[in-house]
Amino acid sequence: MGAERHEDCTFCNWAAGTPFVHEDTLAVALIDRRPINRYHVLVVPRRHVVNFIDLPPELLTHLFRLTQALSRAVRDVCRPDAIQHLTDDDLTGHGFNLVPHFKIHIIPRFQADRVRIDWGREPEPSLADRSQWAAQLRAALGGEGGLAGPDVPSRSR
Repeated sequence: MGAERHEDCTFCNWAAGTPFVHEDTLAVALIDRRPINRYHVLVVPRRHVVNFIDLPPELLTHLFRLTQALSRAVRDVCRPDAIQHLTDDDLTGHGFNLVPHFKIHIIPRFQADRVRIDWGREPEPSLADRSQWAAQLRAALGGEGGLAGPDVPSRSR
């Protein structure tokens, strides 16, 4: 799995002095340049991948194992009240992802921080609507059994 890079991508071309927490052949982890809170870490594949669904399985596994280890370190170091793990796939290019390179944010959260995510939720949908959405997603996965494979048990609900 090569470290495919893009010359115009910030996450493929790190600036000197970047505060790395971890580096290996597949990924880097660093303190975010504009952190939400102290110890806000980004986990970034070295290979230029834009969207979550384009990550090869072995890279996906590596990134999530690294994220898990770093989350443990964040817990130990800053004792947050919560940790948010966020990713963005900007499918339309409307600014949901400021740097078009996949990354996982590890954001420690504290009761006293001023960070608020306003989900802007609609009123609760009916059970019939939610059931219809579930059926549509099961169909997109390949049938009523959902995602199945050697590592994923099939289970209909």
